[in-house]
Amino acid sequence: MLNYFLSLTFTGLVAAEYLDFTPRNYDVRATGTLYCEDTSETHKASIILADIDSLYVSLPSVLYDDILNWTVAGKDGKFDIYGTEWGFTKFEPVLYIAHHCGDWKNILQSRVVLDQKYVFYKSDEFKLVFNESIDLYNNNIGDYYEEDIYPPLDKKKGYF
Repeated sequence: MLNYFLSLTFTGLVAAEYLDFTPRNYDVRATGTLYCEDTSETHKASIILADIDSLYVSLPSVLYDDILNWTVAGKDGKFDIYGTEWGFTKFEPVLYIAHHCGDWKNILQSRVVLDQKYVFYKSDEFKLVFNESIDLYNNNIGDYYEEDIYPPLDKKKGYF
């Protein structure tokens, strides 16, 4: 029995090494420009880079996703955000964007799911960077409720 256990353990360790089942830091970088049909001030839009947690996919709040980083778009609507997630496999990156495009009274939310081809390990030879223009006016998924916002709302620096 002990020989069987040792053999199984050794086989598992060799397989883990050979198949590279070791956890590591995976990185993602997204750049781009936010724009709005009515030329709203997109420079105040706040952007959260998160990892979609598949377990909570049916829940609406970004609080259930792992927040990797956040930033505020520049005066020209441009943004550059970078994040790292530790794990065994590539994660599912998503951008949550809080803005007023199309509604000056309420904070709206846009969601852009990034392809996993933009997730890379530091030793990867080829690293793709997400670089797109994002139309906020046609990409709203609803109101942003105060209890859903993380980090907390700060209207002086941006929406977060």
